[in-house]
Amino acid sequence: MLKEYKSVQEVVGPLMIVEGVEGIKYEELVEIQTQTGEKRRGRVLEIDGDRAMIQLFEGSAGINLKEAILLIKAQKLFLKKEWI
Repeated sequence: MLKEYKSVQEVVGPLMIVEGVEGIKYEELVEIQTQTGEKRRGRVLEIDGDRAMIQLFEGSAGINLKEAILLIKAQKLFLKKEWI
């Protein structure tokens, strides 16, 4: 399942604030799509009500707040039995 949010409010360095989010979890992996279609990855650092703070792994240079889209996909992590 894919959720999209077009409510990026602020970007400061590698951090992004998104409002109006629901159903996302701490440390969930996300993608941010820029206005040019480029995708960057990040993770949820903090959730406060309907606001989330995202840490961008690949930097925030060139992200337009009005056109950026936060994409959240259900992520699955598989572990080998011997890792557990």
